[in-house]
Amino acid sequence: MLCRIKWIAIALAMAFPGSSSADCLPRETAPGDFLNTPKVWGTTDSGPILDGFLELRNETGLHKIEHGVDLSHHNDQIVYDELKRCGASFAIVKMDKRFDSHKTELSKHGMRVIPYHYLSVVGSGGLDYKRHPSAFTLAATSEATRNGGLLGVAEQMGRSKAARFITLYHAALTEDERVSELSGLQGKIIVLDVEEHFTVPSSQKQRISFGRFYAAMLASWVNTVKNAHPDAKIVFYTFPDIYTSYLQFAHPQDHAIIHGMPVWLARTRGDASDFDLKTSKQLQRICLSASGGNKCILHQYSHRAIFGVRKVPRRNPPLHIDVNRLFAVKEISDTLGNQYVRSD
Repeated sequence: MLCRIKWIAIALAMAFPGSSSADCLPRETAPGDFLNTPKVWGTTDSGPILDGFLELRNETGLHKIEHGVDLSHHNDQIVYDELKRCGASFAIVKMDKRFDSHKTELSKHGMRVIPYHYLSVVGSGGLDYKRHPSAFTLAATSEATRNGGLLGVAEQMGRSKAARFITLYHAALTEDERVSELSGLQGKIIVLDVEEHFTVPSSQKQRISFGRFYAAMLASWVNTVKNAHPDAKIVFYTFPDIYTSYLQFAHPQDHAIIHGMPVWLARTRGDASDFDLKTSKQLQRICLSASGGNKCILHQYSHRAIFGVRKVPRRNPPLHIDVNRLFAVKEISDTLGNQYVRSD
């Protein structure tokens, strides 16, 4: 009954937006029965429709989590004081034209700022590789042709994109602003957004080849940033299908870089539940460290939160943002070196 009342309140708020604050406290608990109709807004925005962050139930009570959002230049109608009131302790912010204004307001409201970079496969000459599957063959991305083939191109692109990021990073953040502590993750926390994929029809072999290309670019980017900032803690953002369809086919030296990184995973379910590593082989491949710990320390569980944004009359769907839960983290050592995994 309470859930039904909540659904009605959210539906009314979407239909008749006003100046009222979000009904985000006390927080509801996932997994749960949340408003989830329609299934998708636009072409990709899924997950429960929420007017607040969610707590997460485990076998003994509640997980210890921190709540946060991710923002870019697309998010130009943010109500920062509402985000803070509803419990946001951090925001992951794209280093784009709106980074400075987001950073200023978030810092003013006591929320920590984590920069992120989107790893595009568009080259310096404007060639968008995700639109050209015919360029990708297993021979073109073989280890034997790394220096002279597409893997060499990918590595150069990774270095160039990393150098550009480093320039922006130094200009936008002071030395003190670069250091954060979140749920046991300490240091210069940086996020790399890895979600490119073919946007035209492709074959399985072409996807394997593209995955090797993209993974080589990713590894090169990470190595370049870490050469400039050895103490950087780089978190890898992706979707399950990006890993399964592409990145899992990386050559061993590149896959070792990927597998050594903590993961921020985008995975939405109507009940806002956690990842089920016991039954999903796909998630096991992404999330399990060499020693069996859970590397998926960040979870983007809905793209349809309607709090913390300005209410615009007659806008359908309403303005909305992504919401994330960050689990308590511990550092462990395994065959790939130091790893960050969930502590509970």
